[in-house]
This record gives sequence, C-alpha cells and structure tokens, in this order.
Amino acid sequence: MLYDILSVYVLNLFWIFIINNIILIVFVALIIGYGFYIRNKLFTIWQQVSRLEITFHAKLFETVKLYQEQSHILEHYLSFKFIESFKTADSKRLRHHTLSDRQKLFKAMQKMYGEIYQNEELNYEPLKRQFESLQQCRLKYNSKVILYNQKIHTFPTKIFAKRMRFLPKDYFG
Repeated sequence: MLYDILSVYVLNLFWIFIINNIILIVFVALIIGYGFYIRNKLFTIWQQVSRLEITFHAKLFETVKLYQEQSHILEHYLSFKFIESFKTADSKRLRHHTLSDRQKLFKAMQKMYGEIYQNEELNYEPLKRQFESLQQCRLKYNSKVILYNQKIHTFPTKIFAKRMRFLPKDYFG
C-alpha cells in the first residue's frame, strides 16, 4: 500500500514536471517569436525610412538641377543666389552636405516657390510642380522618421534597435 501511494506520488511529480517544462518551452518559444516579430517590424520601418530618404534626396537633387537650368527666369530672385551657390557638380553629392546646409537650400527653394507661386506665367509651372513633388516626398519622409524614431525609443523595440545599431534619423523640417 505504501508502495502504491509512493508510486502514484512519483508519477504525479513526473507529470507535473513534464507539464511545467512544456509550459516553460511554450513560453520561451512565444517570447522568441515575439522578438523576431519586433525585429522584423523594426527592420521594415528602417527600410522604409531609408528608401524615402534616398527618394527625397534624389528629388531634392532634381529640383536644384531644374532650378539651376531655369536660371534665366530666376536670376532676379534673391533666394536664387543661394541655390546657385550649390553648383551642379556639388549637387551630385548633395546628400553628403550637412543637414543644416540641405535645410537652408530647401528653405531657399521654399521661399522662391512662395514668390513664383503668385506668378501665373507658364514658364514657372514646371518649377511649381517639381517643388510640390519635393514637398510631398519631404512630408512622407518626415512622417516615417517620426514613427521610426518613436519606435526605436520605446520598450521593447529599444532593446532590438540598440542591438541592431539603429540610430535616430534626422527630421527634415
């Protein structure tokens, strides 16, 4: 009888041990799965921001180039002198300029856009459309940068962002 009680007790301990281990394995698998999910989400948003950054800088280069090509109709604007200071050869490496230089360039184009927007001549239409396209790219980029920066600063994605060496991106305001 004592043997039967002891064997039932050992059998119950064995099953409790097995069930606890199964629960532990499932819990660890869920945590690892969630980690991969977070990592993939973070990587996806980083790719989107990087792609939009490249698109924005390409569009910025196109806009500067177009404004420089149209120099004959823009010479009398004060803002154009600043845009003209970014020669076409420099513009190919526009992305490597400091953020403040790129922002000053954008602000100069924005100011010029404000001036030519009121002018209804057809000569200015390509410039207006190009700047509006640039503005749309900038807004998309900034909205993704805000989302990305929020993601990498909140728990638990902050842990993964540090391990993946994802740094905050600059907002192009």
